[in-house]
Amino acid sequence: MNRARPSRLVGLAACLVVAGVLAGVGAVGLEAGWLSGLRARSSDAIVFPRGEAAPEVVVVGVDARSVTEQRQAWPWSRDTQADLVAKIAAAGARVVVVDIVLAPAGVGDDRLAAALASVPSVIGAAVEVPTGLDKQWSAIGVLLAANMIEPEKSFSSVAEVGHTAVTPDGDDGVTRRLPLVVEYDRRFRPGLALSALALSEGMAPVATVRPGAVQIGTRTIPTDERHQLRVSYAEELAGTDTSLIISATDVLNDRLSSDAMRDKVVFIGVTDPVAGDRLLTPVAKRSGMAGVLVHANAYSTMANRYYLTDASATETVAWMFALAAIVALLTVIVRLWVGVVAGAVFIAGFVLLAIGRADDGTVLDVVFPTLAILLALLASAGVRELFVDRQRRRISSLFAQYVPPRVARELVGDQRASGLLDGQRLEVTVLFCDIRGFTPVTAALSPSQIRELLDSYYTVLSQVVLDQSGTVLRYTGDEILAAFGAPIESTDHADRAVACAVAMHAARSTLAARLADAGLPPLDYGIGVQTGEVVSAVMGSAIRRQYAVIGTPLTLGSRLCSQARAGETVVAAETWGELTGEPPSAESFTTELKGRAEAAQLYRISSATSPANS
Repeated sequence: MNRARPSRLVGLAACLVVAGVLAGVGAVGLEAGWLSGLRARSSDAIVFPRGEAAPEVVVVGVDARSVTEQRQAWPWSRDTQADLVAKIAAAGARVVVVDIVLAPAGVGDDRLAAALASVPSVIGAAVEVPTGLDKQWSAIGVLLAANMIEPEKSFSSVAEVGHTAVTPDGDDGVTRRLPLVVEYDRRFRPGLALSALALSEGMAPVATVRPGAVQIGTRTIPTDERHQLRVSYAEELAGTDTSLIISATDVLNDRLSSDAMRDKVVFIGVTDPVAGDRLLTPVAKRSGMAGVLVHANAYSTMANRYYLTDASATETVAWMFALAAIVALLTVIVRLWVGVVAGAVFIAGFVLLAIGRADDGTVLDVVFPTLAILLALLASAGVRELFVDRQRRRISSLFAQYVPPRVARELVGDQRASGLLDGQRLEVTVLFCDIRGFTPVTAALSPSQIRELLDSYYTVLSQVVLDQSGTVLRYTGDEILAAFGAPIESTDHADRAVACAVAMHAARSTLAARLADAGLPPLDYGIGVQTGEVVSAVMGSAIRRQYAVIGTPLTLGSRLCSQARAGETVVAAETWGELTGEPPSAESFTTELKGRAEAAQLYRISSATSPANS
C-alpha cells in the first residue's frame, strides 16, 4: 500500500487550519459585534416581510385625507379624538390602542375619558432614556427610563398605560426590536403592544421579566438578552397595503361596514408623513413607517407567535468551519474551479436555508458564513499554489525530460502525481538499446566528435521512443533505457515496446544520414525487450531527484540486449505473450541467462525481416 504523499497531507491539514482560523475569527467577531449593520441588513432581506398579520388587527390612521376633511391640523381636539374612540367602541372593537400620549390636560378630556372607559383601552406613555449606551440598560438587561411622560390621571384611571419606546439599531437607525418592558421608578412598565395583547386575551397587563423572555399572565414571549421583541413585520402592516389600515375620517363619517371593526384590536395613530412620527423599519428603509404600524406589527408578532430568534453564535461558527473546510478541501484536492463553483453553490444554498429557517423563526447569520467561504477560497487557492500546483509543475517539468509533453500534462492533470512521488508497482515493458562496436568506432574520434555522435544517437532514437508514448529513463554511456506502461499505466505496453524496437532499427538510415552530414561514421545497435513488474517512483536525494523504475525486468532486459547482434531485437517470452496484435516475424530460440534457473525462451527480430524494412 502506498503511503500518503506528505505534501498532500500538509495541504489538507492547512485547509483545516484555515477553516479553524476563520471560525475562530468569526467567534471573536460575533462577540465583538463586527459588521453588525451589514449582518442586520442582510437578514432583513431574507426574513421580511414575514407571515400574515394577526386577523384581529386593524389600524385607524390619521392620514393626510383625514386632516384635510376634518379641517384640523394634528393634534386634533380632544372632542374629535373622543368621537373617534367612541365610534370605534360602538363598532364592537375588542380593544382600542391609542398610540398618542394624552398629556397635558385639555378641553374635552371628560368626553375622551368616557369614550376610553367604554371599551378595554391602552394609551401611550412617552419614555426618555439616559444618554450613553452603558446607562440605558439595567443589570438584568431592561431598558432604563430617565423620565416617562404619562397620560393625564383622568385617562390612566380608565385605561391601561403602555410605553411607546422604540430602540432603533445604532448602525443604521432601523427599528427591528421593541423593548417589551422598561424600568421606571423601580417598576417594570409594559409596552403598548404587550398591554394590548394582555387585554385582548383577558389578562392583566403585569409583566414579569425572565431570562430571555417576558411573561404576562400565562403567556411567555421570547426576547433577546435585553428583553426586546424582534418584530416580525407583515406585508399587510407595512404601510403599502391598505387592507388593514382605515382612514380616521372614514370612521368619523360612518363610511365603514358594520363589522369592519367588530371584535378587532384597533390601533389608533398618526399615519400622515407630515406629522413626523416615522420610523425606519426592515420593510420601509427609505420613507419610513408610521409608529403606530410598528406597534401593530409587534402585537401581531406576539398574537400569531411569529417569534424570531437569532441563531446562536455556536451554530454560526460551526457553519463557518464546515463550509470553509469543504470549500478549501475541494479547491485543494480537486480543482480550483471546483472550489469556486462549490463556494457559489454553498452561498446560494445557505441563503435558501436561511430563508427556510426564517420561516421557522430562526434568523441565520448569512454574512459571516459567506465571508468564510470567500476567504476560504482565497486561502485555499494559496494553499493549492503552495502544496499542489507548484509540486505538479515540478513534476511536469521533471517528466518532460522523459515522456512526451502530452503525457507529462496528463500525469499532472489526472492527479497521478501522488503515485509518482510515493512509488507504485506497475507491470511495464523495458527496452535497452546499446551500440555495437562502440569502442572501435570511437577510437579515432575526438572528444567533441564522440559527444556529437552520441547526441545524434540519443536524439534520433529517443524521439522514436516518445513517438511510441514511451518514457526515456536514462542514458548510460552508449545505452538507452526506455519503459512502456510507466509512469502512466497501460495495457498495450508490450505492443508499443516491440513496435518501438522495430522503428528504432528502421531509423538507422535517418541516423546514418545525420551522422554522415557531420562527418561521423554510421552506428549499429542491438535491442533487448523484457516485460515484468517494477517499482515506479521519483527517487534521489535533496541534491538531485529523478524518475526511475527498478526491478528484475531491468536486469533481464539488459542481458537480452547483450544477446542482440547489430540490427537485432531480442524479446523475452513474457513480452511476446503479452502482444495483442500481429507479431513481427521472429526466430524463436532458447538460451541460458544469468540469474535464471532454466533456459529462457526468446524471440529474435531481425531488421532485415521486420515489417519496417519489408
